Amino acid sequence: MRSHSNSMSKVLVILLQTLIVFQIIMTLFTALEVVNLDTFDQMFEIALLVGTIFTWLAIVSFIVSLIWLYKVHKDLREGNHNYPISPGGSVIHNIIPIYNIYGAWKVFRTIGNYFQEKGHQIAEYGRKVNSSILYIYLLIFVAIVLSAITLGNIDFETLEELPRADWTVLANDIIMVIMLILSLALTKAVFKGLYQLLQLKREIPKDTL
Repeated sequence: MRSHSNSMSKVLVILLQTLIVFQIIMTLFTALEVVNLDTFDQMFEIALLVGTIFTWLAIVSFIVSLIWLYKVHKDLREGNHNYPISPGGSVIHNIIPIYNIYGAWKVFRTIGNYFQEKGHQIAEYGRKVNSSILYIYLLIFVAIVLSAITLGNIDFETLEELPRADWTVLANDIIMVIMLILSLALTKAVFKGLYQLLQLKREIPKDTL
């Protein structure tokens, strides 16, 4: 049996690495807006272009991540027919609004716990999966709080133009960089843990990221 998720894992890693680069650039633009608005205004069109490219990359990355999750769970199910989450179920857990807050957590914690049960080096990748998803969720909570502070500082009754970025917006951008780095680490941990699992079964040739 060959790995269904190997190629898609590599595509997702490249997309996440690209998103990290663009998010860092966007964060620098936000910092410039906070400290020197006049200079930022001169570079606004460039910042807008970077933001637009990032948005499209994020959409593509989300779609690819769903395909990747499906293929990862196809590998897991073929290796163990009793694996608790089906390929289709993993996608559903991540696309239903509101429910996906719990669903995404369940999907990745299940993978992490499953890897940890296997021992060997696979268990280490399981711990990385679990720690990465935990930190991502903690950062999401912090980002929500910061966004609430940002909105609370805006007087919508007298608002005539887009509000200037402040420290809360900059902090959120920095958090987004960290979250993307953690997402990259999570993706690699899943890929490599699954690779090790299949290697134990001698089901795929040696090929690592």
